[in-house]
Amino acid sequence: MPEQLVKIYQPVKARWDALTRDQKIRLGAAVGIILLALVIAIFIFTRTNYVHFMDFSDSRDLLNVEQALRNEGIKTDKRDNGTSLYVDSRKHIDAKIITDTNPVTGAIPGLTFADALNLSGMSTTENQKRELTIRAKQTEIANHLKRYDGVEEASVELSIPDTRRFINADHNASTATVVLHLSRPYSVKEGETVARTVTSCL
Repeated sequence: MPEQLVKIYQPVKARWDALTRDQKIRLGAAVGIILLALVIAIFIFTRTNYVHFMDFSDSRDLLNVEQALRNEGIKTDKRDNGTSLYVDSRKHIDAKIITDTNPVTGAIPGLTFADALNLSGMSTTENQKRELTIRAKQTEIANHLKRYDGVEEASVELSIPDTRRFINADHNASTATVVLHLSRPYSVKEGETVARTVTSCL
């Protein structure tokens, strides 16, 4: 045994040998309780706390979202007989953004203004809040357009300048790019209606 360890071991052994049987039992129990408390604390602080993320009527959508999130390192958990997906509570905001921006999962009904408001808590940065709001607005406009007759799918991309960075916001107006998949030809009048709808939402 190395000399340094001997210097530590011998005094400890001498103190242990000097204890009575009852004292040894009490000391062992105290050490055991402390170790157990330490293990429990480590488990509580390191375990993943899952929160509800999305519900699905199509199992393929759930699998696509689950794979997209896992590819980004976000832990997921299927519940409710495989119809609901739960995610790591610390990654809830990131999961919303990833799902909405992924080409495969972006068409699945996702982030709404209610979600954006609920997620915009103290731990959310101003840039995250702004991105959440823009993503939510894109989703809601697209969902609104899909209710129009003849519109099968709608994709909306908004460009909304941060007015805090500009003295004259009028020179940096918001713009929108809209792509519609139609089941029939659209007239000029119907196209103008879509344009007015999108403009009114900006």
